[in-house]
Amino acid sequence: VLLYAKTKEMELKLRKLFAERKIKKNYLAVCNGTAQADSGVIDIPSGDGKFGDRVRKTLRPDYNSNKIVTNKKTSDLVHEDAVTEYTVLSSVDNASFVSTTMHSGRKHQIRLHLGLALGTPILGDHKFSYPTEIGKPQKIHGDILQKLKLKKSKSRHLPIYLHARRVTVPRILPDGNDLVVVATLPHFFSKTLQKLKLKTKHY
Repeated sequence: VLLYAKTKEMELKLRKLFAERKIKKNYLAVCNGTAQADSGVIDIPSGDGKFGDRVRKTLRPDYNSNKIVTNKKTSDLVHEDAVTEYTVLSSVDNASFVSTTMHSGRKHQIRLHLGLALGTPILGDHKFSYPTEIGKPQKIHGDILQKLKLKKSKSRHLPIYLHARRVTVPRILPDGNDLVVVATLPHFFSKTLQKLKLKTKHY
């Protein structure tokens, strides 16, 4: 789903709604792994991290707000709150089909939270599969490779299985109703769900 404003007035209105976190965004993902809990809320800030001479987004936990962890120090680097709600819609062996809702709009938030927080990176997402490495090909579980009839050496060419499914803009229509935009799954995404035997009836 992509939103385009046809007038400057509407653009400013949409920007304001995004800034106020009033626009709801739902994403679907196929994950390389299955979360321990079928649903939950991931509330871990994100920020820039340096890996050698390269910079990319990473998780920046706020240990000061957690009384359980006492031996960790919160980073002094800039970080922003990031909250993602997730639900596992279907899972078979090591593959899972996950629905996520963003309660904040940080760059690469879903990829960070699924890959680095839950340890179930989005299938095909090499950038956010490892907390301390960039560019290393994602290690895809054997049963997934087998079902996709894919050689291990070819796995780095998989697309990222993340789909912007639904955007809800509150009270934006002339009659005062919400605007709900829904995008159907791309063909390659649907075919992979079938091959992995992941059910789609609940999304």
